[in-house]
Amino acid sequence: MALTIALLCFAAVYLLQDHIYSKYWDKNLTVDLEFQSLECVEGDKNLLKEVITNAKHLPLPILHVKFSTSKSFIFDNEENSAVTDYYYRNDIFSIKGQHIVTRLLTFTCSKRGCYVMKDASLVSTNLFLNSLLYANTENNNILYVYPRKLTMSGFEIPYEAIIGQYLSKTRLLEDPFEFRGIRDYQPYDNMRSINWKSSARNNQLLVNTYYTTTSREVKILLNIEKHTLITDDEIIEGSIRIANTLADRFINDHVPLSIETNACDLFTNTRISIGAGSGSRHSTAICRNLARIDLTKKPTDFLQLLESVFSTYQGDNTYYILISNNREQDLMGYYNQIKMRKIPSCFIIPDGKSTKHDVFIQDDIFEWEVPINE
Repeated sequence: MALTIALLCFAAVYLLQDHIYSKYWDKNLTVDLEFQSLECVEGDKNLLKEVITNAKHLPLPILHVKFSTSKSFIFDNEENSAVTDYYYRNDIFSIKGQHIVTRLLTFTCSKRGCYVMKDASLVSTNLFLNSLLYANTENNNILYVYPRKLTMSGFEIPYEAIIGQYLSKTRLLEDPFEFRGIRDYQPYDNMRSINWKSSARNNQLLVNTYYTTTSREVKILLNIEKHTLITDDEIIEGSIRIANTLADRFINDHVPLSIETNACDLFTNTRISIGAGSGSRHSTAICRNLARIDLTKKPTDFLQLLESVFSTYQGDNTYYILISNNREQDLMGYYNQIKMRKIPSCFIIPDGKSTKHDVFIQDDIFEWEVPINE
C-alpha cells in the first residue's frame, strides 16, 4: 500500500513538473547575442556577448544555446563548436530562477563583409531530464567589417603628382561640414559665419572656421571583374582595400571623393554608387558601402558603367581613378580612348607578387601589389 502511494505521489510530481516545464520553461527567458562593437576593420578583435536571463522562479537544469556565425570569425575559445560552411556553437548552461548569466566570446574579424547574427535555438529539459523542450530567439544585430587600409608605398609618388599637378591648382572652398575652430571676427568675414553664442559669452565677435576642400573631386571607378577565371578572390578583396585606402587618403586631404563600382549590394542587390563628399561621415559611409559588397553576386558590366560615366563628359572638374584587376583588350582599349580625349585619369592594376606582368606600365598605369592569404 505504501509503495502504491509512493508511486502515485511520484507520478503526480512527475506529471506536475512536466506540465509546468512544458508550459512555462521559456516564459521570461531571453537570450541576447550582441557584438560589443558593430563596426570594426579586418583583423580587429571583437567580443560576442551572450546574455541569458531567466526572469522567473523556475530553474532550468540544462539549457543549450545553439547559434551560428560566419566562419570568418576566428574565436579564441573553440570549445563546444564546429566549423563547416558556418561556425556553429552549442553552449550549455544551468540557470537558477531569477538569474542572469553572461559569457564573453572573443573573436577576430578575419574578412571584410556585413554579417547578420542569426536566430539562436534553445533546447532545455524538465527536472527529470527526459523531455526535450525547444524554442527560438530572434537576433537582429548587424556587424560591419570594413576593408583594412594598405600601405601606399608603391603609389605615394603618383598620389603626390595627382594632388600637386591637378587638384592643388584648383580653387579652395570651405567645407561647412568640417568644423575647424573659432577665431576673432575680421572685417572681410561674412556675417553668416559669426558664432553668436560664443560671441555673447566672450563679449566680442567670433566666427567659425572650417577646413578647406578643393573645388574639384576624385571619382574612383572600381571593377570587381576578375582578369581570369582562376584569379584569386584575395586579388579582388585587394582591389576593394585599394579603393578604401585611396578614399581615406583623399578625404584626409579634404578632397571630395565619389565611388562608382559594378559590385552589388548585399542587401539591396543593386549596383553600389557613392556620391561625392568629404569629412569623417563620408569616410564612414564609404567603409560601410564597401563592406556591403557581395562578391557572390554577378557584377554588372564594367564597360557599360564606364560608358555611362564618360558619355556625357564635357571637361568637368573630376579626376578619375580606375581600379581593375581585369585588363582585357576591350577594357584597355576603352581606357586608351579616355586618355585620347585628355580626360584626367589613371589606371591601377591590383596584382599579387607572383603574377606575370602582361600590361605595359606607363606614367598613368600602375601595378599595386596586394597581400595574398595574410
